[in-house]
Amino acid sequence: MVKYVAGLSRESFIEIEGVLSVPSVEIKGTTQHVEVQVRKLYYVSKAAVLTSNIDDAARSDAEIEKALQAGEKVAHINQGMRLNNRVLGLRTPANQGIFRINSQVRMTFGQFFISEGFSSIGKPKLIAGSSEGGAEVFRFDYKGQPTCLAQSPQLHKQWLPPCF
Repeated sequence: MVKYVAGLSRESFIEIEGVLSVPSVEIKGTTQHVEVQVRKLYYVSKAAVLTSNIDDAARSDAEIEKALQAGEKVAHINQGMRLNNRVLGLRTPANQGIFRINSQVRMTFGQFFISEGFSSIGKPKLIAGSSEGGAEVFRFDYKGQPTCLAQSPQLHKQWLPPCF
């Protein structure tokens, strides 16, 4: 199975079946202290070979300059390439850190406002029809019903303030 997995292209989708276990030796470089002992592995979808990868996208200009001065060959991803492949850039450790900080700030502000007597509301993301006044909306079928993805649930934002 190891040879088979080594031949899979990076970023491909796989499905695994296995047993979750706590190894006798500590796992280094992970966030969890468990491992999956793989029993079956299915190759769901092969990814196209990309011209860059997450490691390339994570490299700073300073790291690239240092590597070039040392005579190493490294990929340099320019701004246009980063913007055209945004999903890779969003997966870099720096961007993951930004998302974690953003999440923590929002949670802290939310807790503060709740402690001050404010309420939080959840607005619908799926609506029965277009609410955007002629704007392009994403339409799809949901359980046999025509549905739209709400771009901004403005109507619901207008309804709720008098309720408090």
